Amino acid sequence: MTAFHLAAKGSSRTMRYYKFSAAERKLVMAEAQRPEPGPGQIRVRVAAASLNYRDVFMISRFGDVGIDNRIPLSDASGTVDAVGDGAMRFQLGDRVATIFFPDWISGRFRSSYAPSAFGGEGADGVLSEYVIVPERALVASPAFLSDVGGAALPCAGVSAWHALFVRAPLEPDDRVLIQGTGGVALFALQFAHAAGVRCIVLSSSDDKLERARQLGASDLINYRNTPDWHVAVQDMTHGEGATHIVEVGGQDTYERSLQSLARPTAPSRRCSPPTIPTACAGRSSTPPGATSCASGAGPSGPGTTCSSRCGLARCRSASSPPRRVPLRS
Repeated sequence: MTAFHLAAKGSSRTMRYYKFSAAERKLVMAEAQRPEPGPGQIRVRVAAASLNYRDVFMISRFGDVGIDNRIPLSDASGTVDAVGDGAMRFQLGDRVATIFFPDWISGRFRSSYAPSAFGGEGADGVLSEYVIVPERALVASPAFLSDVGGAALPCAGVSAWHALFVRAPLEPDDRVLIQGTGGVALFALQFAHAAGVRCIVLSSSDDKLERARQLGASDLINYRNTPDWHVAVQDMTHGEGATHIVEVGGQDTYERSLQSLARPTAPSRRCSPPTIPTACAGRSSTPPGATSCASGAGPSGPGTTCSSRCGLARCRSASSPPRRVPLRS
């Protein structure tokens, strides 16, 4: 995940944007009239956007998804530039950030929310100087977050948050195994470290592992040098294993993830039945995804895919200094 600034350079009545071109198999820049917000809509002057794995995935599939002429990217932050009739949640000049699924406001994810995702087959994204969005698809950006910071949360940041604090909430004595050093993984590391739990990080790069240590990792495993990393996890935890796994590798790592988990001898207080000691949310075939595995039950479903608007608001608050996330005791 990479976040970056966008500088508006179009005229006072036009805007520039990027779109997918199936014919050229690349992104192309275009110019259009600056749109006006309709009822219940907000126009945002985009200040920063972020590039996630899901966006790269979409670009790689020019030939088999209907994304020709779509504007890419899902995550942006900026300033309210115009307000449509009936829109009451924000005022001109407010700093805001988009949510990933405009239709997912609260509660559990439903498949009907998927087509609303910015930057996919069903809706244009945010790689534009200005975007028109429903007011429900925005959250306020707090003063402590920069524009780049605000643009980094809606996909990678909130996926990690949802995995660790919603899907299978952390508890004080937990041990979190984090795979890799990508966007979701690094957010998970920082959230888990802020919560005060033990963090074990996997990577094939010693340099990246050192960076993970600086961000709060207590245990480091180079899986290139230690291919049986599940054994290393059990050894370094004295056979207790990990209670949570941020599983982003999919089928290549799933079996070892299961073998890395804690093996409870009594029924779990979190899930039932305690047959297989994991409640695992795995990355589906369609990114984005973060996963959380918590000891106590069999595989629980399709995975953690971002979060609702309410979830992003809570994640944003948890990112505030000094970033100490309260846990249940």
